[in-house]
Amino acid sequence: MSDRRPVLPPSLPPRGLSRVQAAEYIGVPPFVLDQMVERETMPPPKEIGVWDRHQLQPIARFADVPEHEPSGFVYFFTWKTGRFVKIGYAKKLATRLHDLQVAVPWKLIVYAALRGAKDDERLIHRILNAYHYRGEWFHFVPEVRQLVLCMKQHEDVLGDYLRDVTDEA
Repeated sequence: MSDRRPVLPPSLPPRGLSRVQAAEYIGVPPFVLDQMVERETMPPPKEIGVWDRHQLQPIARFADVPEHEPSGFVYFFTWKTGRFVKIGYAKKLATRLHDLQVAVPWKLIVYAALRGAKDDERLIHRILNAYHYRGEWFHFVPEVRQLVLCMKQHEDVLGDYLRDVTDEA
């Protein structure tokens, strides 16, 4: 058994983060972090497998208190057997769902809705650019579903800025 005691106080967060920690810090699954590095929308690790927390700070939009108050919802609309998901922003979710339902032949469902602002929608579009189909429609592949579920599950990290309103629509 080791008598080694921690030198740093527990309140001091580490500066170097592993791949999994870096992904969690910015609020995405590790595979999305990899894609962001590959597309150069995310800085690569400083050393092999070690990201600098300070470099990630500007990218960690959801991890910190945003500079704006959430004014609406970033929504994810699809249908029961949907191959695509519409990712958009609306102040009134139910009204937006109703307006879009008129234009599509399938019964749309709210897969998720995250409390947020227009900037949050743009960030999610940028993160999911590799899955873009047309306009605000994206291929609803397992990786996209996993990202949405990850955002929904990180309410403790995202605080009041993220909530699931699937049942409200």
